[in-house]
Amino acid sequence: MGIRLGAAFPSGDVAKGEKLSDGIGPQIMLVWLDIGLKPKPMPNFFFGAIFALGVGPVGDRLQTLCKGASCFSYSNTGRFLIEVQYHVLPAARVNPWLGYGIGLDLAIARFEVSEERENPITGETESASHTVENTVFGPSFAHFMAGVDFRLKRTLGVGPFVDFSIGQYTSATSESNGVKVERSIDNPATHYWLSGGARFVINP
Repeated sequence: MGIRLGAAFPSGDVAKGEKLSDGIGPQIMLVWLDIGLKPKPMPNFFFGAIFALGVGPVGDRLQTLCKGASCFSYSNTGRFLIEVQYHVLPAARVNPWLGYGIGLDLAIARFEVSEERENPITGETESASHTVENTVFGPSFAHFMAGVDFRLKRTLGVGPFVDFSIGQYTSATSESNGVKVERSIDNPATHYWLSGGARFVINP
């Protein structure tokens, strides 16, 4: 089992002429788990799944639409993948590894706008809020991974990793104050995520 901590940086497009970084900013990976097993007959291989969640600001273009103390915005990302890793020296104190994964990616941009209005009947000031959430979802065709595990103890290792993914968002959902609209993305384009950080390994 592996637990990763790090950051992810978007590039590429959601659709033709629409940059991913316009809507989604860099992400801090709050949760990134590698869950799986190493078959005893194949000690160099790890077969498993990745579950990852990130949080960060919205992209540059959306930030210009949400200014002032009355507007709060943020973004989230999620990854759900199956993966295989090849460990060069699985029993050594220093163990380089390579990996490949495929699965699904999603990204969410959310706005919360608060307004104060005067009630025409009571004359009192009342607060009203408006929430907008935009989600894109689609396949991640390839996650190329690499890293080095340094064994600290028999049951614990740590080391750096890097991950480069290629995907395409194919569907979108927009929700405003409970009203949801789903659609397919016209002319979907290719986007990329570059991630890196530290990986902690239990029973390396």
